[in-house]
Amino acid sequence: MATATATRKAPKVAKKENPTGITTEVVTVDPDAATELLELNSHNRPLKPTVVERFARDMREGRWLLTGDALKISRTNVLLDGQHRLAAIVKSGVPVQMLVVRGIDDEAQIAMDTGIKRSHADALTLRGETQTAALASTARLSMLYLEGRLFSESRYPYVSAGELVEFIEKNPDVRDAARFGQTFSRRSDLPPSVGGTAYLLFTRIDVDAGEDFFERLAARVDLPPGSPVLALDSRLRQIRRSKTHVEQRHVLRLVLKAWNYERDGKLAKSLYLAPRTSNFSTEQPH
Repeated sequence: MATATATRKAPKVAKKENPTGITTEVVTVDPDAATELLELNSHNRPLKPTVVERFARDMREGRWLLTGDALKISRTNVLLDGQHRLAAIVKSGVPVQMLVVRGIDDEAQIAMDTGIKRSHADALTLRGETQTAALASTARLSMLYLEGRLFSESRYPYVSAGELVEFIEKNPDVRDAARFGQTFSRRSDLPPSVGGTAYLLFTRIDVDAGEDFFERLAARVDLPPGSPVLALDSRLRQIRRSKTHVEQRHVLRLVLKAWNYERDGKLAKSLYLAPRTSNFSTEQPH
């Protein structure tokens, strides 16, 4: 006997009036409109210039996306959320689309921006990349170095997820470099991102010389007194034993210095970094 197949119907959802008074719309916000909206910014946390610059850079380069994160304006016409984005529009001079939500209770501001922020590795995972922690850190260090931003600020420069993705797409060999750095870190005292970045730089100059440099650093054999590779290994061991925190960008400077000494046929009993200056020509690999 044939059995009739029941067809499921989607449940009906009754349409209700909006009791909250909250409205939403997507609008194009240009610098003039952003300036006007910032006049409503009477109750907010301090503005962070580095965040504004990061957002403005993405806007100028066309990386800014409409994500659904809204500019939030209260019932009393106070800007509750969005001051950094609006300031970035003014700084960049570029109009961008924004979701604007109006009519929120003023008290709701205390609960904003309290969620877990996505890391660069999370962003790369969503794009289908693998070994994303190593890839994110290596791509970040490599990009900042190649763009001349790594030593331009006293604090470590910030990189947006959009910048990182764009760099990886334009420099696909950074994926192999990240894998190398992660593997090499098990054989040496080099952090994965530093090893990966140095590998990227050196193999772009000379593949054989680059691979030989790292092989000798890992093997720690046949290194005569005065060898820059031996001096580098000694300095890295010293950093590890002392448990001193040295920023990855400065560890990279040590590796670049050892490489250049090798290339120039110079001896090095030890490797140390001079105080930070604006001239880092000695750390340009050749």
